[in-house]
Amino acid sequence: MGVAFRLGRTGKTRPFWYGEYKTKDGQRVSVNLGVKIAGDPPKSLKVSDGGNHAFERSRAEAAAKLKALQEEAVKGRITKTDALRNYRERTGATLKETPIAALPDIWKDGTGEGRRKRRAVASFAAWACGKGVKTVLEVSTDIAKEYLECLYTRDGAGAVLAATTVRRSKIFLGMTFDRALPEGAPNPFRAKHVTITRHKDDKEYHREPLTEDEVGRLVGAAQSDELAHDLIVCALSTGLRKGDVCRLRWDGVNLRANALRLTTSKTKTDLYLPILPAFKAVLERRMAERQSKAAYVFPEAERMLRDNPDGITYRVKKIFAVAFAQPEEALAAVEATPPREDLADALEAVLGAVNAATMQEGKRDTMVDFVRRYAAGQSVRDIEKETGKPRSTVSNLLNEAQRLSGTRFLNGNP
Repeated sequence: MGVAFRLGRTGKTRPFWYGEYKTKDGQRVSVNLGVKIAGDPPKSLKVSDGGNHAFERSRAEAAAKLKALQEEAVKGRITKTDALRNYRERTGATLKETPIAALPDIWKDGTGEGRRKRRAVASFAAWACGKGVKTVLEVSTDIAKEYLECLYTRDGAGAVLAATTVRRSKIFLGMTFDRALPEGAPNPFRAKHVTITRHKDDKEYHREPLTEDEVGRLVGAAQSDELAHDLIVCALSTGLRKGDVCRLRWDGVNLRANALRLTTSKTKTDLYLPILPAFKAVLERRMAERQSKAAYVFPEAERMLRDNPDGITYRVKKIFAVAFAQPEEALAAVEATPPREDLADALEAVLGAVNAATMQEGKRDTMVDFVRRYAAGQSVRDIEKETGKPRSTVSNLLNEAQRLSGTRFLNGNP
């Protein structure tokens, strides 16, 4: 603990000194000390890297204020509520009393990640409102811990969730409270003693990297799906997460220097990576097919990530299943696959299944249109060209119609 710099959301250093200390009830409190950073700051806050006289004078003043706050806390006179009141008195800022019911509105974007955060936060908000908690400042570490524990037996049904699922909810709630709490207020979901305990029913996964032979089998199995093939080669060559692969931009690709430059979406880390030969072949092919002013290397994957993020996962998992299925499993799957039928002959049954399924009307209308076009002899590329819809959307909706009807009518391997 001690005085420190803080970075704002834009990445710039905030103008005031900050400090951290423990309160009477054991909470770690980070506060704006109300002392402006003066002079020329050094590259780090090590004593050996001291700044000029004005800077060191402001650091000493901030340290003195922090020491006084710590001494009061040790004597038992400062609680978490006192710390928040002190913050208001020092800075003149009004504490934001964000209502619990308004927390889900923090995540308004329509991306898959945004929807997952919103669902997790909405679940907590409903639970907390049922407990009579009205604002974010009323959420203590005990309340946070009680909620995470109750996730293991959600709705009292006895269904145990995996620790990874509860941990993801804790991360989303920590991010939400970072935004909702006033600056300097302790975040109950980031307290060290609010931890995720592993239950006896949790599954453990021991992952091993693919061998050279397995990589070859995987890439070979992906030849039937160009998009999945390119995404897999990119992931194997760079080690990037799914979102970073799908959102890879051309302005970060330098084929002449064989280098990639990007900022990761999760950790905001700047990366400079070599372009390996297999991935370079993918980039050169896509560069030749690139539409004018296209920003993304994999535009169809970027669209799918926004509209249907599980679609990317499904297509890649399918390639893994083809590559690594045991012979007896593959034989059983082939034997269980119905023979392909002409869609023109099975059109009425397929449309009946689509119309009977539960889905949004707009999606149903689009799916019916695609099925009729495919039955009339149009290919996926033809439908893409005439309707202006992405090829991935056409393919996904036709596959969904095939699954709903139980009738295999699409070309290609089952």
